[in-house]
Amino acid sequence: MTHAQIRLQQDFQPTPSTLEPTERLLHLITGAWASQIVYAAAKLNLADELASRPGTAGEIAAAIGTAERPLYRLLRAMSGLGLTEEDSQGRFALTSTGQLLRSDMPNSLHGFAALNGEDWHWRNWGAIVDCVKNGGPVFDRLFGTPVFAYLGQHPEAGAAFDAAMTSITGGWNPAVLAALEFPETATVVDIGGGAGVLLSAILEANPHLRGILVDLPEVTERAHANPRFAAAIKTGRCSVVGGSFFDAIPVKGDIHIMKFIIHDWGDEEASTILTNSRNALEAGDRLILVEQLIEPGKPAQLATMTDIEMLLFVSGGERTEQEFAQLLRRNRFELTKVVPTAAPVFIIEARAI
Repeated sequence: MTHAQIRLQQDFQPTPSTLEPTERLLHLITGAWASQIVYAAAKLNLADELASRPGTAGEIAAAIGTAERPLYRLLRAMSGLGLTEEDSQGRFALTSTGQLLRSDMPNSLHGFAALNGEDWHWRNWGAIVDCVKNGGPVFDRLFGTPVFAYLGQHPEAGAAFDAAMTSITGGWNPAVLAALEFPETATVVDIGGGAGVLLSAILEANPHLRGILVDLPEVTERAHANPRFAAAIKTGRCSVVGGSFFDAIPVKGDIHIMKFIIHDWGDEEASTILTNSRNALEAGDRLILVEQLIEPGKPAQLATMTDIEMLLFVSGGERTEQEFAQLLRRNRFELTKVVPTAAPVFIIEARAI
């Protein structure tokens, strides 16, 4: 059985398949409305407010400083989306799905929900027709600068992006860790590892490993603010080095890992990143990529939706297993295995040749 035939435990269903065609299409057309309702709930921190007890619209409005009637209508719409439930006394409580909008939940999606409704993010989806006609990314045309430069220039947007990435991918880390295998001793270099969320989790699960986080200096500052990563630094098992993956990797390690890095870049930029990684490894050393995969013949995929996000914002996109194999081979790596996880991501392992 080929990898593309392996079915993920979590299939992406943008709308229930049991709906009749007209209702199904209407569900898809109004999907943007649902996204904005979820965004409003996240920005108003409604799930946090409802975490301890049910409340009426009046009670919640008084607590968070909003108008009662509009808030009631928002909460009612949230019930229609399965996020809240209203009882006979007009009190709203969170459902199990709504609980995931709490900012303090281990698998919280609060940050991701808040990002998707921000104006600087939403405007790009409004330009999707222009993108399809003229090519992407449209972000550069709308804002006059690439998205990562914009995030560096706008701290509030950068913080929202970081929170979203931690939100959407942090909950997948247990599945990623379960699929990773490490030798008895090794130094793992997390390239572009951000705030060190994945690397700190790897070190906690594998006390025999050492780790090095490599990212831009302004990014690695945030890693020191991550309590779990700071704890790893104090033990002497981990260090932080400022650097760009577009330059020579300034440290030596046995295993390189990159999570959601390559998909941001087109083949030319991705080749630069992979070449820099290869030059810092010895023949036979391992490269681990954590990425989504496009699975040909499988229509319901989160990856195909994420691919459109990539089209709008960056030069990259989601790839198939074959495309990864070709890209790796061009940059002196041999694809050795692809491992599905319980989350909608894959472990792509390669050997330096």
